[in-house]
Amino acid sequence: DPTAAQPTFVADLGGDYVIQLIVNDGTIDSVPDTVSVLARVRVPNVVNTFEADATAAIAAAQLAVGTVTSRYDNAVAAGRVITQAPAAGVIVNAGSLVDLEISLGPAPVAVPPVAGLLQAEAESAITGAGLVVGNITTEYHDTVPAGRVIESAPVEGTMVPPGSSVDLVVSLGPTPVEIPDVSGLTLAQAQAAIVAAGFVVGPTVMEASNTVPFGSVIRTVPAIGSSVPPGTPITFVVSSGPAVAVLTSITLAPLNPSLARGLNQQFVATGHFSDGHTEDITTLVVWSSLDPAVAAIDPVSGIAGAVNPGSTTISATRTGITGSTGITVTEAPIGSIVVTPPNPSVTAGQSITFSATAVLSDGTSQSLAGLATWSSSNPAVMSINPATG
Repeated sequence: DPTAAQPTFVADLGGDYVIQLIVNDGTIDSVPDTVSVLARVRVPNVVNTFEADATAAIAAAQLAVGTVTSRYDNAVAAGRVITQAPAAGVIVNAGSLVDLEISLGPAPVAVPPVAGLLQAEAESAITGAGLVVGNITTEYHDTVPAGRVIESAPVEGTMVPPGSSVDLVVSLGPTPVEIPDVSGLTLAQAQAAIVAAGFVVGPTVMEASNTVPFGSVIRTVPAIGSSVPPGTPITFVVSSGPAVAVLTSITLAPLNPSLARGLNQQFVATGHFSDGHTEDITTLVVWSSLDPAVAAIDPVSGIAGAVNPGSTTISATRTGITGSTGITVTEAPIGSIVVTPPNPSVTAGQSITFSATAVLSDGTSQSLAGLATWSSSNPAVMSINPATG
């Protein structure tokens, strides 16, 4: 206020001000009484702001950006102010310089060497360096063993920001080769062909064959035509000639016969073999009866004899294979009946008692007392009691 007796001065901007007091006595002005005033400014806080924002804030405070440097910092994002000098809040002259230190972001790390490592080892090395495992692809390689790293991207030694992805190419081993067709060749010929194809001769296994000649290759393991890595051992399955038929089961005939005591029965044994054919092996088996008291059997011929009524089992065995059947023995049938006395002569009114004896088919005899039914061909001449004889 130019007219105030005690004016108040407020500096709107920083800088050097000259204030003069001039007194007029109504006629002339006095010599000016001069006072110089220096208005200073406060340094703004620009830490953690982007460089452009910091520059604008400094200019707005009537200051200027001084020296700008940069460095890596793991805490302050790239492009933001790490430090300032003078510090925020310091009072300085207008137009003073404010130096800034700008962050380049976290310090870069080198991609570790992983070529030749196993995939798990390579992944551990990458994460240990503060990086992230990226895409993993596979491809065949003639010199890098399967499961080991061929290369990385970025390549080893490249400086990248922490947390960057590192892609890996992992080997599948050498490019697979098709196993040549060596079936039907002799073992020596087949081995030579396998070696020429880049494989290794493996074991030889003999196997019977009805179609492949003795000594010739039937197949290989892995199979012919399959693709496997070079250097794989190849097993040869070689023919030992036609297969020898093996007895698998025995059947007997007749099956479960019923035989009267004293009679004989010829059993027949039929062998069933692994190649599907059958043959009579009656004289090649060993015959036996589970209960010879019921039915006995000749161990060589297979002829069984009925001994006593009952049931038992007849078996035929060869090379651990057994066939069996049941047999039932019944009483021997009556071959004839003998009546005594034979052809007697009696007078009229006289009585006579007859007896009957059965002659069985096995040669034994049996009384028919109380069992036979008696009759007379001419009751008018002689009658007979049908029950007692």
